[in-house]
Amino acid sequence: MEKLRLVIILTLCFQTILIRAKLPDWVPPDIIELVAEDKKRCMDEHKVDQATIDKADNGDIPNEQNIKCYMHCMMESFSVIDENGEIEEETFVGFLPEQFQTKARQSLSACANKGGADPCDKLYNTMMCFIPLAPELWYVL
Repeated sequence: MEKLRLVIILTLCFQTILIRAKLPDWVPPDIIELVAEDKKRCMDEHKVDQATIDKADNGDIPNEQNIKCYMHCMMESFSVIDENGEIEEETFVGFLPEQFQTKARQSLSACANKGGADPCDKLYNTMMCFIPLAPELWYVL
């Protein structure tokens, strides 16, 4: 179950830049139902609507605090980041399908220490570096 929960959060932050009508093949189809409660909580807490999430899913991630903190909230829900907004690399990579682990590890290493004003901003900066390096892992729930 913990592995599935981590895959869920990975799905949130590592999305495909291409517009998709369905989940990427590597994402288990029952993810939507499993994250529904955390998604609603994070949306309410950070005042993010589905339209903003859909834009982010299509690669248009606004440089706005609410979407940054929504992403942080979702990742934090599944213990993939620490309290400072840093991705727990080995935890994160360990729950990806094997065919993505090397690329994810390399991309995360290249994007480490991007800094930011707060944990939400730090995560956003890391993701903005990561996405072009590993677009096949980008999908927002």
